[in-house]
Amino acid sequence: MPNATEFDTAAMLELIRQLNPEARAELDAILLAGDAPLWVPQDGPQRMAYESEADNGMGDALEFNGAASDGVFTKSTSQAWTGINVASGLATFYRHVNKIDGGAASATERRLQGTVGAAGADMNLTNPSLVASAPQSLDYYAIAIPMM
Repeated sequence: MPNATEFDTAAMLELIRQLNPEARAELDAILLAGDAPLWVPQDGPQRMAYESEADNGMGDALEFNGAASDGVFTKSTSQAWTGINVASGLATFYRHVNKIDGGAASATERRLQGTVGAAGADMNLTNPSLVASAPQSLDYYAIAIPMM
């Protein structure tokens, strides 16, 4: 059997896809046991973004328009979502968490995350290349909630 350093993410995902349902359930139980997080931010910009408190840049909670239309919530047009970039780099993901979220693996914490890009991502920015200390705003944002 190859050692762990010979596997990349794609190879590991392929191995998981090949597991039978019983083996997959056992793997899930192992991964979800205890309080170890399934994902840990890398040091640097990823950790700074993960540990920052999400608000609109003025200390107010992010607001969405009232009722969802066809399962889609949109950013409140009356609220400016702005902030100052804490680091430079290419934005590739985002995550919404409650301010009191401890970051540990959880089946009960409310979290939402997605991809960031210039087009075709969950969150599209005019320029996803961020510069430290530069202001950043988000004028339009929508979340589609799957309908059951």
